[in-house]
Amino acid sequence: TTGIPTNAIFGFVNMILKVLRDAKPDYMAVAFDTPAPTFRHTQYEGYKADRPGMPDDLASQVPRIKEILSATGIPIIEQQGFEADDVIGTLAKKAEKLNIEVIIVTSDKDAFQLVSPNIKIKPYGFQRKQDEDYTYGEAEVKERFGVPPDKITDLLGLMGDQSDNIPGVPSIGPKIAEKLLEKFASLEDILDNVDKVENERIRNILKQFADQAMLSKKLATIDQSMQIDSNIDDYKIDLTSKLLPAKCDEDKLISIFQQLEFRKFIKDMDLSPTQEKKVEKEYRIILSESELRELIEKLKNVTEFALDTETNSIDSISADLVGISVSLQPFSAYYIPIFHNYLGVPDQLPLDLVISQIKPILEDPNIHKIGQNVKYDLQVLRKYGIELKGISFDTMIASYVINPLSKHDLDAMAMEFLNYKKIPIEDLIGKGKNQITLDQVEIEKVAEYSCEDADITLQLKNLMQDKLREYGLEAVFNEIELPLISVLADMEMTGIKIDIAWLKSLSDKINKQLETLTAKIYELAGEEFNINSTQQLGKILYDKLKLPTGKKTKTGGYSTNEAELAKLAQAGYELPSVIVEYRGLSKLKSTYVDALPQTINPKTGRIHTS
Repeated sequence: TTGIPTNAIFGFVNMILKVLRDAKPDYMAVAFDTPAPTFRHTQYEGYKADRPGMPDDLASQVPRIKEILSATGIPIIEQQGFEADDVIGTLAKKAEKLNIEVIIVTSDKDAFQLVSPNIKIKPYGFQRKQDEDYTYGEAEVKERFGVPPDKITDLLGLMGDQSDNIPGVPSIGPKIAEKLLEKFASLEDILDNVDKVENERIRNILKQFADQAMLSKKLATIDQSMQIDSNIDDYKIDLTSKLLPAKCDEDKLISIFQQLEFRKFIKDMDLSPTQEKKVEKEYRIILSESELRELIEKLKNVTEFALDTETNSIDSISADLVGISVSLQPFSAYYIPIFHNYLGVPDQLPLDLVISQIKPILEDPNIHKIGQNVKYDLQVLRKYGIELKGISFDTMIASYVINPLSKHDLDAMAMEFLNYKKIPIEDLIGKGKNQITLDQVEIEKVAEYSCEDADITLQLKNLMQDKLREYGLEAVFNEIELPLISVLADMEMTGIKIDIAWLKSLSDKINKQLETLTAKIYELAGEEFNINSTQQLGKILYDKLKLPTGKKTKTGGYSTNEAELAKLAQAGYELPSVIVEYRGLSKLKSTYVDALPQTINPKTGRIHTS
């Protein structure tokens, strides 16, 4: 959402993560090319001359990739005058001599010359999904290229490599090169015995371009003995139980991923900030009048605090207060239980006392209030005679302004911005037919949940405010979105009055029309059937009446959707036309005419949106 390209970074991290999880390496390094010319450019001026420069969008992501590798604890190696392939080749051969099994992650044709009994290639992230787990050993290289690994450079010497602008020999492609290398041991052997090449044209071309062939082989040959100022032990990564290198700086990695909005990787890599383990939370339950008055005095002396109401319903019009939580500073919060109702519940402060004490604070416009979906809290509190004022921040709205496509619930935002896993509401009230309401849950459990909500909301405010400023969205948030909270709250609480009697008469009228249309459909179909069954309708239209068929559904049958029926109706077929009319009236009746009266709030006699 920042407008900064991250696709290459995302793909690279995905690949690294897959390597760590699947291969579980003892040693690992990532090699990069450098901008400096290599020895190959000296040997051949045209080397890679036709290759376009790295696109700006991709080049801009490389520093971030290196930063991520550094934070992950994976060594980076690059050397002036050499390509990444040379670095990889040298390290691979060093490891092989120490009897270490090597996996090279690449799709570069040149690299297949390195394959040996102890060196394999896996093209993680470079191939189609079905191929990326494929491992190339000696047999697989022979199957793919038609020659074994030790003849890959001979093959490239003959056929060239367009991607690197290696010329090869004109008119010799993969098939001819393979046939030549089946008969001869190497490119040198071919050129030494060129008169034994049966095809006269190929024989003459080889003679003419012998030097170019040898140069091409040299350009394609990976340097496996370059001087590297390190030893294999420098690349030991010592994987932890999380399958991350022991030197992984989780705090730094979390920070980078949060900046890039890569919350997926924070979760996938099970990253935990060290500060989360150190910080002690101070969540308190207010059960006495003296504790309440002490809290009120604290609230009077702050400029802002986070607020959260707990109720027994998600419908703010019907909801009753169960408790209120406030957070004045991070990792600290207070919960005031008001109406918990279960066997053995301790004494709670009287509702009238709590309201009388907290009302002046909540109505003071000079003390700023922060919330998550503040509109809900505003509506609930209004039922108790409290007009919430001084609303300065709503994390849910801020999330929408920052990224409309992201999730805006507190659990998702806590994970995205704070890498913090909140207590799921299901842990308290359950779900499905066994779900209970919050007033039936023990005060201690609700207190921890509610205090956490207020605490997280306060912590998110500072981070999200910075994001709004960074993206230039402060004016949109402060001048448009925040003022709308009270406007929408008023509209929703006022609700809409509907004429139930008129809707009932309309429903009866539509019923009669549907009966008439049903009879007409049966007549045109020549039989009775379930009009609402797409399968039965399809058989009538396409199997029995042989109407022109359109697109197929996922199950293989022909579609009877609105668009297909409309096409048939437009072509002059009466039955599809009547069915379209039937469906329109049926939807109008079920979705609006009959459904609207069911949504009327029994307390207000009106329909309220949310």
